[in-house]
Amino acid sequence: MDTEILRFHFHTDEAPRAVAPFVLSYTDITYLIDGELTYFYNGAEILLRAGEAIVFPAGAKRERRASEKRATFASLNLVFPKGKEPPLAGVIGGAANAEAVYILKLLYECYRTESPRRQEKCASLLSFLLSRLAEDSEGGGNAYVRAVKQMVLDRPYRHYTLAEVAEAVHLAPGYLCALFKKHEGMHLFEYIARKRIDYAKKQIISFDIPLSEVAQRSGFSDHYAFSHAFKRYEGISAAQYKKSVRQKD
Repeated sequence: MDTEILRFHFHTDEAPRAVAPFVLSYTDITYLIDGELTYFYNGAEILLRAGEAIVFPAGAKRERRASEKRATFASLNLVFPKGKEPPLAGVIGGAANAEAVYILKLLYECYRTESPRRQEKCASLLSFLLSRLAEDSEGGGNAYVRAVKQMVLDRPYRHYTLAEVAEAVHLAPGYLCALFKKHEGMHLFEYIARKRIDYAKKQIISFDIPLSEVAQRSGFSDHYAFSHAFKRYEGISAAQYKKSVRQKD
């Protein structure tokens, strides 16, 4: 499993102890199942309520206040491979629901016991929890999908493989495909092709170069694939588009 679980604590009906201010070198995720917890996130006070989760990414300053009120919560300390940290931070409402609690208990048992395929099972359960956190996070769409889209927008001309993109956001390839299709209404590679065409149009507008070079700069394997994609998404050929651009100059 690429992601290391440093610590996994399941606190059941106990009074939470104080945790001194500390800048984390790992990602801390706490699911509050029952009761209340008071945290300080980079100095800001946060009252965590039952049903919520809070994510402190590596580098954040975390503190917890002691309380006599009893609470049930699960805390995961995770170390992600460099560059593969999930795009999650802060309070996530509704994350500690019945489904998440069930998966947390399965993961806790997996974490504590040695068994065949332990790493594979733990990785699958953790991936599910992280994807559900992304689903429940801020209203601007799924956090993992946003991360993938930004990666493509930054370098649309790059030759991506599904395994590479999935690894970058720490999800299983099949799950990433289903997640992306659910939120964007199209397959991941259709999105990439559309962004390559957008990039190609900028190349045509900005530079008076052969369309074969535009295709190469935009990440298409050959001129035929470029021409086919351009006509499919723009409704006209690349040559017609280039001619219309030049007529406006």
